[in-house]
Amino acid sequence: MPIEVFLMVLGAALVHASWNALVKADGDRLSLIKLMSSTQIGVSLCLIPFVATPASDCWVFLLTSSVLNTGYMLTLNRAYQSGDLSLVYPFARGVAPLLVAIISIVALGESLTHTNQMAVRDYDALVCQPALPATAMFSPLPSKATPKSPIRASGW
Repeated sequence: MPIEVFLMVLGAALVHASWNALVKADGDRLSLIKLMSSTQIGVSLCLIPFVATPASDCWVFLLTSSVLNTGYMLTLNRAYQSGDLSLVYPFARGVAPLLVAIISIVALGESLTHTNQMAVRDYDALVCQPALPATAMFSPLPSKATPKSPIRASGW
């Protein structure tokens, strides 16, 4: 692996860990999200001279990605207000592959092989496991959500 790639991955991990630590420690998460978004915009603007302008076909995807990311951050902020980071975060991370699979099937006409379906299901079950109460680990999940286990609303 080239050192540049390794350093980028290491940097991304550092930024991600910093974001989680700040969100956990800061009481005013919305202001923190605004500050981090402003920082991202500032860094991006500084990097514009060093990259090529995206093709016109890409702008729809760039804007859609920005809107979805903003929605994700605001939803995550709202979830952190009603639950502990150690429960909300794994659930949020585990639901993403499931949502991507559903959107890919419904909106893009993709089909998942049986192996893909099992991978999404197993990943969601493992990553979301901390959101489940200990008694639910080896028992069937009820169909209704409880305040302490948001995963139950997804039907897993």
